Amino acid sequence: MDSNISIRAAANEDFEGLLPLMHEFLDHQQVLTPEDMIDKEHADRIILKYLNGDPGKYFTLVAVADNGEIAGCCMSSLEETEEILKDDIFGEIKYLFTAEQHRSKGIGQELIEAATIEFQRRGLKLMSLDVLVNNEGAVAFYRRAGFVPVTCSMYREI
Repeated sequence: MDSNISIRAAANEDFEGLLPLMHEFLDHQQVLTPEDMIDKEHADRIILKYLNGDPGKYFTLVAVADNGEIAGCCMSSLEETEEILKDDIFGEIKYLFTAEQHRSKGIGQELIEAATIEFQRRGLKLMSLDVLVNNEGAVAFYRRAGFVPVTCSMYREI
């Protein structure tokens, strides 16, 4: 990882730095999804949910450059299932993104490792994430990070 980047828990003061990063992420997602599936107007609500939501369920990690710029972010939650998984509670990375100018520097991997440590600290043994199947770069990145595909969610307009 770039030695000028540090990973820490996000704080409310990070909102203004996270908002343009979330917009960049949603712009990228919009290119990869069918028309009108992504709503950028929800960006502020998404960020506030992970910053101010129940700390027993949600947490946000940020990668911060020496100049204070937020270079990347990992928003995660604890999820419950009573279905087929062997563990009733698992960790889920909901949003993981790195600013374009900071990509390919190991920041995403460091954010995943920091989220893994937080999930383990909370006693979890399983973590998951969703990725758009046509986001080939992200799919390859997550495979290198040890994730394996298990399910495929499919959508259709009604």
